Amino acid sequence: MFGSDVTATDDESRQEPELAVLRKGFALVLTAEEITDRLSERTNGETIDIRSL
Repeated sequence: MFGSDVTATDDESRQEPELAVLRKGFALVLTAEEITDRLSERTNGETIDIRSL
């Protein structure tokens, strides 16, 4: 899982191509909101230690 809108780059024109490489290779690229929603669904809204995921 990789956050598409929570990362930084020194060359904005390379952000989307890099996300495409991650998608193609191994990553599930999601927005921060999508990540939060999925984690909330998995934990039924309970607070969890992220290291346990």
